[in-house]
This record gives sequence, C-alpha cells and structure tokens, in this order.
Amino acid sequence: MRFELKNVTRRFGNKLAVDAVTLTIPQGQMPARRRRRLAGADPGNLRLRQPIQCAAPVRDGEKEPLTNCRIIILSPKSFSRGACLRFAAKSLHIALPVSTIPRTKALRYALYFSPPKDDPLTGAASRWLGRDAFTGETYPAPAYEQLGQAEQLELTADPRRYGFHATIKAPFALATSVTESDLMTFAEDFAARTPAFEVPELVLGQLGRFFALVPGSLHQPLQDFAAKVVKSFEPFRAALSEADIIRRNPEKLSDSQRANLQRWGYPYVMEDFGFHMTLSGQVPEARAAVMNAILAERFAGFTGRPLSISGLAVFVEETRGAPFKVHSWLPLSGAKS
Repeated sequence: MRFELKNVTRRFGNKLAVDAVTLTIPQGQMPARRRRRLAGADPGNLRLRQPIQCAAPVRDGEKEPLTNCRIIILSPKSFSRGACLRFAAKSLHIALPVSTIPRTKALRYALYFSPPKDDPLTGAASRWLGRDAFTGETYPAPAYEQLGQAEQLELTADPRRYGFHATIKAPFALATSVTESDLMTFAEDFAARTPAFEVPELVLGQLGRFFALVPGSLHQPLQDFAAKVVKSFEPFRAALSEADIIRRNPEKLSDSQRANLQRWGYPYVMEDFGFHMTLSGQVPEARAAVMNAILAERFAGFTGRPLSISGLAVFVEETRGAPFKVHSWLPLSGAKS
C-alpha cells in the first residue's frame, strides 16, 4: 500500500524535518501503536506548522483522502540520526518509520547561463527586469509612453524572480546523498575543464507569448554544452515529487518532453532544448507589438552580434517562491577576463 504526505513540516528546537514523503507499507505490516513522551521535550515545539494532508492507497487510479492523520515520535534517540518519525492514520492504526529530510540552506539550485556580473548585458537586462540576481539590487520600472510602469512590472514579474539567465539545468533539490559543498566542488571542476565558446548571433525572439534573447540559428556547440550540463549534474538532483510533475502539466507535453521530465526532471532538454534569456512573462496579443518595439530598441546594442558563453552560474532559491540569487559564477576554461 502506498501513501503520500504533503506539506508536512515538524520542528525540533531549531531543526526542521519533513516537507513531503511517500510511504510504502510492506504487505503484511502489523498495525502498531506506541506513544512515548519525549524526555525533556516541550510539547509546544512539536506542533505542526502546516496541516497534514494524506492520501489513501490508490484504488482504480484515484486517491482517497484520510482524516486525522498525524506523525508520532517513537524514540528520542533518533534525534541524533536526523529524527525517526512515524506516520499514523486514525482510520488505519498503522505506524511506520520515516527518514527525515534535513532542510538545507538553499531549497533548490539551478545551473544557468548568465553573462558575468559586470557585463553590460547583465546590467541592461537587470534594469529592465527590475532586479539584479548577483547583488539583489532592485530598480524602478522604466517609463515608456506606450507602456506604463505598473504594466511593465506586471509583465516582467516572473523573469524578475528568476533573474536574468538562460536555463541549462532547471531548478532542483539536492539528492540526499550529496551536499552543497559536493555540488560546488563538482561545478568548479566542470567549469575549469569545459571550454568557453561563442554563439554567432544573438537576436530578439518571441516564444509563444514570451519575449527572449535567443540565438539567430541553431548552434550545435550550444546544444551540446547544455546536454553535457544536464547529464553531468544529474547525480546531484533529487527526484521530482508528484506535485512537481503535475505542475508541469504533462498532458500538454509531447512524448519526448514527458520522457525528459521523467528522466531529467525538466521537459525542455536534449533535443527539446532551446536556449533563451527571458525578458518578459506572457504578453497579451494586443500588447505584443508594443513590447517588441520597446525591447528591440532597449537591447539593440546586444543583438545582431555574437554572445560569449564564458561561464556557468549556480543560482539558488532559498525557499519556494523566493527570488533566485547567484550563488557562484564560474568561468569556463579559456574565457576572456
């Protein structure tokens, strides 16, 4: 039998435990009920920060909600091992061990391309989006007669949170077997042995209702670089939760994109990869011409010329929904300083 817990968080002093877990009950598991007061524990520190939502065993493709689900602490000794929790559903009277997920400083990491911190393109894009992912500095919306400041802020809200970048390996939580230090050590080594290169031409493009800076044509070295990053850093990625997969609307993806989502945690990789540095959210069709004209003028100094792929940036999202920040910008081998 399979159960899922969503939005589960426990606090032990200054330690936080589980965000989401999936439980598998072995066939023949005997019901168990054990209650033991934790020596010296303050009950106030053991309250759930969010309600527990439980799903019963899958039956005919549907999940049935359970009520009165709770987590029981069985042994104070488990604190030294990262806390051993037990799940109990009143309607089932079953308790099982669950390994906790220690909360890291950064909830998610991402491998992006970004020009260096002091590159003119970084500055121009940051001022347009309203935030610099390197420094955290924010900027007022530029004033245009055809595009009010409030509308501009609304149309750039999504890319402002992520910071100016091109996605190479999409945001991911760290696998439990690795640490941030492991990730950064590998990233530094990867950058040091990966040659820098140029995209022949950068142009302003429209991808559906989004605007972005994109290559003028398919550039195979760029495709190969992106694929290499995705594959090389895969051991550091924790598997997606079911909620993460659902957020990607897999029913709207192509067969290859769904396969990528399952294999690599993101639909738009490998043959489905398209390099783009986003400059807007979804622009209404009636406003697309205005947005195109403004962006074409604002970024005229960067289009129609090569783009140097000189580094790999590690971005972090400290909590879900927080602005992404540049953790480290790592120069590729041979990059011009």
